[in-house]
Amino acid sequence: MQLHPGPKWFSTNSQFLEFDPIQQALRDDADWYRDLVEHSRDLLCIHDLQGRLISVNAASARLLGYSPSELVQIPLREIFAPEFRADFQLYLDQLKHEGKASGHMAVLTREGERRIWQYHSTLRTEGVPFPIVRGAAHDVTEERRAAIALKDSENRFRLLYEKAPVGICLVDSQTGRFLKTNPKFCEIVGRKEEELLALDVYSITHPDDISNSLEKIRQLAADEREQFQLEKRFVRPDGSIRWANVEVVRTSPPGELPALNMATVQDITDRRESDEALRESESRARQHARDCETLFDAVPVPVFIAREPSCHYITTNRAGIELLRLGVGGNASLSSSDGEKLPFRFLRDGIELPAPDLPMQRAGATGKAVIRSPLQVKFDNGALDVLVDAAPLIGESGAVEGVVGAFIDITERKEAEKGHYAPAKKDSDLWCEPVHRSPGALPLTDNRVASRIPNGRNSRDNLPAKRQGMDGRMQSIRMIASAQLRRGTRRSTMGRFTNSKTGSDVMTACTGTC
Repeated sequence: MQLHPGPKWFSTNSQFLEFDPIQQALRDDADWYRDLVEHSRDLLCIHDLQGRLISVNAASARLLGYSPSELVQIPLREIFAPEFRADFQLYLDQLKHEGKASGHMAVLTREGERRIWQYHSTLRTEGVPFPIVRGAAHDVTEERRAAIALKDSENRFRLLYEKAPVGICLVDSQTGRFLKTNPKFCEIVGRKEEELLALDVYSITHPDDISNSLEKIRQLAADEREQFQLEKRFVRPDGSIRWANVEVVRTSPPGELPALNMATVQDITDRRESDEALRESESRARQHARDCETLFDAVPVPVFIAREPSCHYITTNRAGIELLRLGVGGNASLSSSDGEKLPFRFLRDGIELPAPDLPMQRAGATGKAVIRSPLQVKFDNGALDVLVDAAPLIGESGAVEGVVGAFIDITERKEAEKGHYAPAKKDSDLWCEPVHRSPGALPLTDNRVASRIPNGRNSRDNLPAKRQGMDGRMQSIRMIASAQLRRGTRRSTMGRFTNSKTGSDVMTACTGTC
């Protein structure tokens, strides 16, 4: 019985071999692997145990700047970076003894650029005329650089975190418990990190500040705000208080758990104390200014103040307003440019003085004090005689910042000097003239030595006050008794004076004609 020949494509005849699906699959696999090797960006190579390259894929050769034919002419050891060449023999020895090797190596491109490859090699000894090594390497240069950059960034952040001049802490927004704190925050609150990690933020917050903190954290958790800032007090273990400026920001996206808040904390205790001291100082300064203003207004001497050396605006106290017949709050300066007409003029020896020649203006212009400058204040219906003192106000820089002046009304004294008022005569004349005019000798009694001193119209040299150093040194003449008849009659007067040099009291008795 003849066997069924079967389908033609099962025939062992070579003409039907090309239709064998197994052989076709093998040919397809070979093409697929060839494409994979030729176009792979990874290094695929074969080398022997002496380090000679036998074959290498084209794509990896181009990445190194060579053609495959050029690259197989270069010993594998020479492709390695210099620091790896000393270990190349160890790589070959590991392959001989273990049949495989893996790790990282640095290679140099034709331009000298360093590239980091992660490699894996296996040794094959069966089915080949001599031992060969099949190697595969993947370029991990960018990954390594990114890893190094990430590590550097982490180190910088860690250094910033640990050495930051402000406190930093990470807090669970739901419980308020501390998750991480830096050394500066521990210093501010006076606790160690291990202790803080067992506490929540409310346990170290001043009781009066807790409600405000809770409300703002609630708003943050409810996505009503992204961050907040407040000033609050922390309580240290010893009971002392530290003021801090706290800024809190949410670090996890909304809806993600656990929800974390990061806070930066700046100690402002010293600033708060300085601000409080400044407020107290300003309060005292304002009170002092009010006291000075009250004193300035109450003092009976007319005082004038200009806040700048040109004296364009001069203020005065109540006494000055009355002296110069000004309105309350008016400008007392004749240097004013506002055109306001003042009810007075200043004269010296009957000649009106221009504003720059006035004492306060001179003191402001020269920076020197003006002492006892006599002036006459002329009004439409009268005049006053005054003495003016003016002094510059010197600032911290040494420059003139203003002028102060004082007026003394000497009108009555001037009138007395003209003889209008008897009390204005010289002290010595008050007793010398009656004694000199007396027709007879008068008894002068010293409180230590009783004596009678003849007078006589030509005997004024005998008077102790006039010729023996007492004129101008008498402290007072007090009239202790007087009897006066009608005008035109003789008058008797008794008096007493004190010798300032000897300390003695001298009694006088005189008669004269009025």
